[in-house]
Amino acid sequence: MTTQQLEQLAIQSALENNWNKAIEYNEQILNTDPNNLDALLRLGFAAFQANDLNKAKSAYKKILELRPHNPIAKEKLKQINILIKEKKSISSNNLKLDPNMFTDVPGKTKTIKLINLGQKNVLAKLNTGEKLNINIRKRRVELRNNEDEYVGALPDDLSKRLILFLNADSVYEVYIKEANLKDVTVFIKEISKGKKIERFISFPEDLHKNIDSLERISTRNTTDNNDDNAMEDNDEDDEEFDEAETPDEIDEMVEELESYEENEDLSSTLSLKSDLDSDDDDE
Repeated sequence: MTTQQLEQLAIQSALENNWNKAIEYNEQILNTDPNNLDALLRLGFAAFQANDLNKAKSAYKKILELRPHNPIAKEKLKQINILIKEKKSISSNNLKLDPNMFTDVPGKTKTIKLINLGQKNVLAKLNTGEKLNINIRKRRVELRNNEDEYVGALPDDLSKRLILFLNADSVYEVYIKEANLKDVTVFIKEISKGKKIERFISFPEDLHKNIDSLERISTRNTTDNNDDNAMEDNDEDDEEFDEAETPDEIDEMVEELESYEENEDLSSTLSLKSDLDSDDDDE
């Protein structure tokens, strides 16, 4: 096969998540062209995905011999060295790399760099296409991996907007797009929006757009929820009182009221008790 044919097979194998085949095809290219930079980059990536860290390390070291300032090789070697030292592997190495995974849909998707990144031993495990979990932390949205390890946070303006949508029952998914020890870029995708805010765009160019309206809706939701909780509490109290149907049970309730509310006027309750006692005597 020609180099071009092997390249196509290597790329196709990677898209199918068949990393061993991708390694094989790239190595065939390198057997005849040891300094093929593209094949070395593909080999390093495929070996990394297959968790063959030593083979990936060799590929990236060879790249630096050819291109001493290659940023990809430099960052990957740092990442690999941490994983080898900590005896860890990358996360979710069985992910399907769908070429359409990161298709941008205006208003419904957002590509953004995280801030306040987590520890390097956590960042070193991150993998392209890996899904992260969304966690609201006070006024900021933070992202964690499946092991509940902190990865990083969304910028404040995006955090503020996303929290309002999340509190209104909207659903989003977040995936790693690019990651190294210095930068983590994620892809956020809208899955569904809550009914009360469905007319608003998740990710407009100006993240402050309609923010006042969204905050008012969020405030109303919070108030409504508090009112619903209060009504539920009152209903429970009423049910407890309705269940007290015998004089003995009324006696117990009066004793409880006397112990906790000594200064309250209990005349109505005592009158009720007296009436019940009289009815009992008549019977």
